[in-house]
Amino acid sequence: MKTIQEECNMAYLAKAVANKFLDLAQQEKKPLTQMQIQKLVYISHGFHLALTNEPLIDENVQAWQYGPVISSLYDEFRGFGNQPITRKATTTTIDDDFNAIHTTPMITDNQTSRLVKAVWDKYKIYSGANLSNLTHQDGTPWSIAFDNNKPSSTIDNQTIQNYYSQLLAG
Repeated sequence: MKTIQEECNMAYLAKAVANKFLDLAQQEKKPLTQMQIQKLVYISHGFHLALTNEPLIDENVQAWQYGPVISSLYDEFRGFGNQPITRKATTTTIDDDFNAIHTTPMITDNQTSRLVKAVWDKYKIYSGANLSNLTHQDGTPWSIAFDNNKPSSTIDNQTIQNYYSQLLAG
């Protein structure tokens, strides 16, 4: 049997991780907002870094005024505002004949799915505002990266990894 470090060695589109959370929420008939998705994907990324020394998502996390933000998720779901998200994230590519091909990215390995499910089980009780408060505390990667209320400072993966490693150590 492979360990989580051996099996979780690829970075996913943030949209794939968001879609896993949307699936989990749908199974429990629990609505999710854009803010919740942002924070849940970010927290999963942090724990993944702490456990595997590898990023979960293939893009940088930005330090915006209201916390850590993954730009592709913001762009995908911003139309929902603070209302529940009612569809999955998609990607669009163009084939050789210039046809648009729409796909729904998903997590494809069991270990990563289990990690995301563990984050869901622990944090699903929190509202978007509560999750935002958790990520805004002094000493969090967001507070370290956020610079004079200037949005879009990148939060360094090493800072995220160090923080979540400390959380795991208790």
